[in-house]
Amino acid sequence: MTDFKEKYGQYAVVIGGAAGLGKATSYKLADNGLDLIVVDRSQEYLDQFRTSCAKDYPNCDVITIQGNLTDPNVMDKIFAVSDKKSVGFLSYVVAFHKFGKLQDLSFDEHLSILNVNVINFIKCMQHYVKIFAEQGHGGILNYSSLTGVTTSPYNAEYGAGKAYIKSITQAVAYEGEKEGIDAMVATLGVTLTPTELKNQPGGEAGAAVQKMGMTPEDTVDEIFENFGKVHSYYVGDHPKAQVKKWKTEMTEDEVAAYMGRFYE
Repeated sequence: MTDFKEKYGQYAVVIGGAAGLGKATSYKLADNGLDLIVVDRSQEYLDQFRTSCAKDYPNCDVITIQGNLTDPNVMDKIFAVSDKKSVGFLSYVVAFHKFGKLQDLSFDEHLSILNVNVINFIKCMQHYVKIFAEQGHGGILNYSSLTGVTTSPYNAEYGAGKAYIKSITQAVAYEGEKEGIDAMVATLGVTLTPTELKNQPGGEAGAAVQKMGMTPEDTVDEIFENFGKVHSYYVGDHPKAQVKKWKTEMTEDEVAAYMGRFYE
C-alpha cells in the first residue's frame, strides 16, 4: 500500500469518525501512519475513541471535536481547528436519516437531514479540496449507499443525499487527478454496525439483509485495498451483484418497489 503520510500529508479529518464505520476508517488511517482529527456528535464516543486509539496507536496524535452536523454552522468550528494543522486526507462518514413518508416528516426534520448529508458535506468538500489543490496533494474517501444508486421509498431524503455524495465525489475525483488529489466514493450495502442493525426491517426481510452484511473492519480493508486505483467502488460481493442486476434485469420502477417493500 502507498505510504499515506508521505503521499497525502500528516493529518486526516474524519467526520463521524469515533464509532462504527467511522472508527474503522479512523483506525485504518492511523494504521497507515496518519494523525487524526476526529469529529463526532457524541462526546462519550470521542472519549472512548481517544482512550482506545491511544492504546492501539500510541504514536498517533488524536484531536477530537464534538460537533453536531445538523447544525449548519458546525463546520466553522471544525475548520478553526483543522486549519492550524497540515491536513492531507478527508473522510466524510457521518450520515443521518429518518424513516417515513415524505409528508410525515416535518420541514425541520428534512432540513436537519439535508444539513448532515448535503449542506455540511459540500461545505466540507469545498474547503478541503481547495486546500488539497493548493498544496498539490490530498486524499478523499466518502461513503455512499445502495440507496443512492436507486431511490429509497420511506427513506427518500437519505437516498437523495447519498446520491449527491456519490455524484460530487466522482466529479471531484476526476477534477482532482490533475491536482494531485486521489478521491474515491465507496458505495456500501449493509454494514454491521449497531446503528445499521437497529434500522434494518424486522422478520425474514431483515434477517436476509443482515446475512449480506459486512463488518466495518472488513469493509474498510476492502476499500483501502482499492483506494487510489478507482474513483467509485462498490464494496462487497452483494452490492456489486445487486447493482448489476438492477441495471440489466429490472426497470427503475421495479427497483424502487424492491427498495420500498423492505419497510412496508
